[in-house]
Amino acid sequence: MDQIAIKLSKELEEMQRQMHRMLANFTDILGPGLLMKDGIWAPPTDIFEDHREYIMMIDLAGVKKEDIEITIAGDLVKVKGMRRSRIFKNKRLLQLEISHGKFERIFKLPDSLIVESVSATYNNGYLSIILPKKFF
Repeated sequence: MDQIAIKLSKELEEMQRQMHRMLANFTDILGPGLLMKDGIWAPPTDIFEDHREYIMMIDLAGVKKEDIEITIAGDLVKVKGMRRSRIFKNKRLLQLEISHGKFERIFKLPDSLIVESVSATYNNGYLSIILPKKFF
């Protein structure tokens, strides 16, 4: 009887290892822009800094400029908006990887910002936000 229990335990452990591997691969394939929560997707973002400012680069290809909203409150930066679906009439969908619908990202930055000096540009599908640091 003990041998059966041990065998089942090893089989369950192997199944668990396979599931972890499969989920890790699935997450790697999807990437950050496709992981959804409550129908809201999170666009991939790079953040850089130097002694004067933070620079945020957010990948928003296909999003219209007027569909992007940036809010700053203290050390929080919130970017939200909508990427509208592209519909091709009389075409059958074979693969869907591009996230559509509402998106949102909230970032907490470690230093206070000079809110009045924040600037943003949108070019070639990238939203760039320059966040000057406040010096004390």
